[in-house]
Amino acid sequence: MRHAAASLFIEQGWPPKKIQTMLGHSSITMTYDVYGHLFHDPAKDVDLMGEMERGLLAA
Repeated sequence: MRHAAASLFIEQGWPPKKIQTMLGHSSITMTYDVYGHLFHDPAKDVDLMGEMERGLLAA
């Protein structure tokens, strides 16, 4: 059940730190070690990098 819940949280875009808290992991490293493969979203990564680039260029 925990894995299913974590998978749904990740799919819904919850921040990793919030998922760590919800699951009761002692560190974010544990969360990433167990569920890190589910966070991979190439399209979202491109969008985030674009946002970061725009922010840096606007500064």
